[in-house]
Amino acid sequence: SGNGDISQQSIQLESFGAIIYDGDWMNNTLPIDKTVGNDTFFVVTWEKQIPDIFVTDPNGKIYNKGDFEIDNTLLTARLNIDGTAQAGHWMYSILNPGNDQIITITVTSRAADEKIPPLTVNMLVSEKDSYGGRTIYAEISQGFSPVMFANVTAIIERPTGRPIEERLSDDGTGADVVKNDGIYTKKFFKFSGYGRYNFKVRVVGKEGATKKAIRTGARAFYIPGYTENGVIQINPPQPPVNLEDLTTELGDFSRVKSGGVISVPAGTLPVDVPPCKITDLQATIVKNKVELEWTAPGDDYDQGAASRYEMRMSDSLLQLRDNFSTTAPVNLTSMNPQPFGSRENVTFVPENTELKNGTTVYFALCAYDKINQPSAMSNVAKISVYVPWTEHSKRNMTEHPKRNNGRLEVVCSVIVVTILVCLTIWVVDYVVRRK
Repeated sequence: SGNGDISQQSIQLESFGAIIYDGDWMNNTLPIDKTVGNDTFFVVTWEKQIPDIFVTDPNGKIYNKGDFEIDNTLLTARLNIDGTAQAGHWMYSILNPGNDQIITITVTSRAADEKIPPLTVNMLVSEKDSYGGRTIYAEISQGFSPVMFANVTAIIERPTGRPIEERLSDDGTGADVVKNDGIYTKKFFKFSGYGRYNFKVRVVGKEGATKKAIRTGARAFYIPGYTENGVIQINPPQPPVNLEDLTTELGDFSRVKSGGVISVPAGTLPVDVPPCKITDLQATIVKNKVELEWTAPGDDYDQGAASRYEMRMSDSLLQLRDNFSTTAPVNLTSMNPQPFGSRENVTFVPENTELKNGTTVYFALCAYDKINQPSAMSNVAKISVYVPWTEHSKRNMTEHPKRNNGRLEVVCSVIVVTILVCLTIWVVDYVVRRK
């Protein structure tokens, strides 16, 4: 529908096709969620001979080929569900009774209630980057609320070879910029040759796992820091989405969305790509040791595993940021990088830096691929040593008893002298008054 009202637009719930051999079945279960159900259509196409078609609703009612509108010219069969299709799991079974042929099924529906926005998917494939790759984006939302923890898969049909699938993520790593914002992303470099590439995305939500975020207040863009009187001030880390703001009202659902077609002309296949930037480096102090954690990048961006890491540290944020290679190294030579998406962890004792009260140290790292191409420098992680006054005082008393005893003697002497001076002044004043 060309109507701008989302409640009047047709939403694709299923789109699947395959070569079905003589006597074989095509079966699947399709969840129809409560946000859709009006004007629900099941459309089946074939190449040679009309298949036997069965559709079963959540109550067990079976629709067969006789309930479909058959068009023998266009080789299509169309079933319109009266009223609002019941929410729940629908099943379809298609039997090919004759020669091998391609059979497809498409299911569409509209919003069940014009006052409740349906779950929607928008897909975009970016222009090529400097390495010839593309970024696949899929935004999943209900109204203005992002939908998180869905299973999102891009299906790419290439000029040669079988279609391939790529899992998109919303975890803030790799090509994904912001974690849990409902925008799922993936870099694509798997070009099989020159020609046309068709993109579509399949989204599956599971009850109890897929959630919708409730927005509260303004959605201001996070700023990592600011400059005050020429000094860089670091803001606290960006808070993640509060789990208390999530709702489990989303049940099982399915969506399919086309992302269009791109053409790869001759001479434009991608070159070797360095590892992706590490964006979630974290540093903490554990028992006088520094513990660092991050998500592993890939060898070719987010594919495979990097070859090695280079980590550096400094007590100056500007020095680490602007002159990374000149700052103090952290020895990671014994560490073998894990595949993309794995959690990396290292704990060490700084060799030339004492973790005493008031110490601040900054950390960053790069990853290198098999041909020694470096990633961009990661985000900067910081540790600050702060010992509370009571603990700091106890430590000083324990570590420097003589010094503290001397301080105590000086304090006592000052108190005694003060008392004697006050007593002398009082006596003199008393004598003068008697005269």
